[in-house]
This record gives sequence, C-alpha cells and structure tokens, in this order.
Amino acid sequence: MRNNIEQQKLISIKQVKSAKKSRLIKNGFIFFAMSIFVLLNIHIKSILADSTNLAEKIKKAEKNVVFTVRKYDKYYNLGESIMGAVKDDNSKYVKLDYMDKSLKNIINSIYIDKEFFDAGPEDFVNYSEGLARIRIDEKYGYIDRKGKQVIPPKYAAADKFIEGLASVELGNKWGFIDKNGKMVIQPKYDGTSYFSDGMAMILVDFKFGYIDKTGREAVKPQYYMAKDFSEGLAGVLINGKKGFIDKSGKIVVKPKYDSSLRFHEGMAVVELDNKRGFVDKTGKEIVKPKYDSAFYFSEGLAPVELNGKSGFIDKTGKEVIKLQYETTENFYDGVVAVELDMKWGLIDKKGKYIVKPKYDSIKYFSEGMAAVELDYKWGYIDKSGKEVIKPIYDGVSDFSDGIAKVKLDNNYGLIDKSGREIIEPKYDSISLLVEDMILVRKRNKMGVLIIK
Repeated sequence: MRNNIEQQKLISIKQVKSAKKSRLIKNGFIFFAMSIFVLLNIHIKSILADSTNLAEKIKKAEKNVVFTVRKYDKYYNLGESIMGAVKDDNSKYVKLDYMDKSLKNIINSIYIDKEFFDAGPEDFVNYSEGLARIRIDEKYGYIDRKGKQVIPPKYAAADKFIEGLASVELGNKWGFIDKNGKMVIQPKYDGTSYFSDGMAMILVDFKFGYIDKTGREAVKPQYYMAKDFSEGLAGVLINGKKGFIDKSGKIVVKPKYDSSLRFHEGMAVVELDNKRGFVDKTGKEIVKPKYDSAFYFSEGLAPVELNGKSGFIDKTGKEVIKLQYETTENFYDGVVAVELDMKWGLIDKKGKYIVKPKYDSIKYFSEGMAAVELDYKWGYIDKSGKEVIKPIYDGVSDFSDGIAKVKLDNNYGLIDKSGREIIEPKYDSISLLVEDMILVRKRNKMGVLIIK
C-alpha cells in the first residue's frame, strides 16, 4: 500500500485518519507493553529487595540472639509462642509449656496424654484454622497457639477444623462443633466425615448420606459406600457400581464403574475392568477406560500410563505428550517432573525438555524453586531449568518467605534463592521463619531470632 501511495502521491482524508489511528493503536500497544515491562521490572526488583531485606534482618537478629540453657526434650516454633515438651517415662502425661519469645516466661502449661504425644506432632503443632487437637485422659479438646484451652477436652474422638466446623464424638454418636465449642449439628450419627465443598458424609445404620452446614439432610443415608463432594459432585456405590450424584442426590454419572476418583478441573478418573478413563460433569465419557493408570487433571493435562509408559492427555483425550516416561507427576505452573532411564528431568506443556533427565530426584516447585538431588546431594533449579544452587547439601527444605533450610554435615543453616548462606550450617537444629521468629539450637542451648 505504501508503494502505491508513493507512486500516486495521493492520500485521502480517510486514509490519513486511518493511518493516524493505526499509529495511535501501534503506539498505544508499544506504550502498554513498555508499561507492563516497567511494572514487572519494578515488581521483580521489589521482590528481590524484600528478600535481601529479610536476609539482612535475619543476619542482624542472629548477632543479637541470646541463648538459654535447653530445658525441654522438644521445642516447637508456633509463631505466637514457643512450645517446649517435657517427657517423663514414669508418667502417662507429657507436659507442654508455651513460652514467650524470651524462652523465660511461661504463658500456659498443659499436660496431654503421652500416647497421643508419641503418635507425632501433627495434631498439636500443625494447627488447622487456628486450633489444634489435644487429648487429656482419653478425651479430646482444642487449644490455640498459646496453649490456651479454647474447647475443653470432653469428646471421645475429634477431627481437625475444616470449613469452620469439626466432627466430634459424644455418647457414641457424631456431630459437629464450631470454633467456640458450640454443638451446631447434634451428635446423632454413627459416623461423619469432615466438610468438603459445603457437604459432609454421615453414616446411619451402615449407610452413607450427606448433610449441609445447617445440619439439613441433603441426601438421605442410602449408600453402602460414598466419597466426599468435589466440584459439586460425589462418588457413590449403587448396586455394586460407582457413579456420581449432585448435592440434591440426583444421579449425574450413571453407576457403571468399578472405581472412581474425585472431580478435578471438571473431570474425574473412572475405572472399568482394570482400565482407567475420564468422565465430565455431565456424565459423558470423554476418555474411554483404556489406560492402566490415570490421575487427575492439572492445568488442563492429565498423566496416564499404558504398558509401563507414561505421558499426558488433554481434555479431549488426545495424547499431547507421548507416552514414553517411566513416571510422571502433575503439571504445576506449566512444568512437570518426568522420569526416564531412572533419572528425572523437567518438561513443558509441549513436551519440550526444560531440563533433560539427569537428577536422581526432583521435588515440587515452591516459590519458583525446586529441590534436586544428584549423587545424594541436594541443590535447587528454577523454572527455566537453571541450576541456581548446585547440589552440595545433605538435605534441604522447600522455600518459604524466600528462604530455605539446608543441612550439611549434620549442621543446619538458612539460604536465600541465590544460594547465599544467610546463616551458615552450624546449628544442631533450626526452624524456618514463623511470623517473626526463627528457633535455633546449638548443643544444650536454645536461641530465638526475632526478625524486626
């Protein structure tokens, strides 16, 4: 068009306006792109600055740390307090002291059943919705992060809080309490599950049904086997076959399968005659059961296996990444770990290698970094596959708040995402940052790093 205009040397008013509009649009796009680039650059610099600031704050806190003599068998950093556990082999209890940041002042003390303590710290350390289970004299209750009893121990059994409610057993029947300890759904069931997707399973006379959070019986107990709701549907057993119902109890996927998994991204794995396929939420069989193994969809792709080889399909059932790997994971942020010839690498959604299989193990990405193992040593790669931190450590954790815990020669320290050792490995134990505290142990002394 330009040559034609130059030849004729004639430009109409319409063409001028069009050209101006085109230039404005083009310039607008350029300005928009430059703005995005500038904003991203500022954001990246801000993240790096925050990470650097945190590292400097940790270094400063370490210089000011005051150590106290270790008095407890175990210490746990809870953020709002530090919990110390004292075991006595001659007692059926374990004493838990909840201390302030100085490790000198005790806020609360409780005695819990030693058998419950020995089962592991998952209950009384890993809080769910701000509360943790405890057991005293074989009765369950709940405490906050400072060891205060929020709900007294009076239940024969109890589950953790999920969606604001917890399932508890009282008088051989199950019901639900809220975080204030109020019984919002009376204990009248033989069994219950936790709430999922706003619904909980109930068991009455060996049959499963469902209730909502008001306690309304949305689906009467009638199934001999059932699963939790996910994306509005739940798997149930009808006449020996698996299907799916909606929250009103209406059958959406006809019961004709031997097994099924929960819905994820609008698709569910179903099994028939030891082969697996997928159905959508209308009950349509998108992928006929033909694979030896299949797992849920993630970012639009699902791992499948046939004759010992794994690859990926899309939601139409098309094999978009060839079945050639020994093992695969699920996609996360556009990448996935795959195993080939007993080595692990990374591929993108097109099946292109980001990292060719060379590692003995690759963990999931956390804050843009994945731990990798090579010859029994650990390091990190980023999502481009670049080995940011060479495998030199005996053990590593996931990144959290831009820092990770590392182990070297039985000593622990902290590193940032560049691999810089914020705290060189020199402690017998070290916690990650919880709120504004890091807990460290050196021989028989404990210290708390207060991050300001």
